[in-house]
Amino acid sequence: MTIRTIAVSLEVDTFRSPTAKAAIRLAQRFGAHLIGVASAAPSPDLIGFDPTGAAANIYAAEREDIEKRLPAVEGEFRRLLPAGATADWRAFLEPPTQSLLSIARSVDL
Repeated sequence: MTIRTIAVSLEVDTFRSPTAKAAIRLAQRFGAHLIGVASAAPSPDLIGFDPTGAAANIYAAEREDIEKRLPAVEGEFRRLLPAGATADWRAFLEPPTQSLLSIARSVDL
């Protein structure tokens, strides 16, 4: 089996460089293109009837926080890439499982 594209899912809350480094090594070993993926979504517990509007404010604040953290995770990922490595980045504002399913057809591993 030929491995041409590898995706690595990275945590938005806690960047784990060993995970990213392992994916980078695999991509180098197989001469594969690497795709870094990070995703998160505001807590679904906040969805529902709220006559005060407080839940909407909390949801918006969580969403804004995630939107700020995604570029930081991308920066950490890109800093680990060796010179000449090919990599793309995908950031999603949705549950991680959903984002991985959306890219699954475009990767080999």
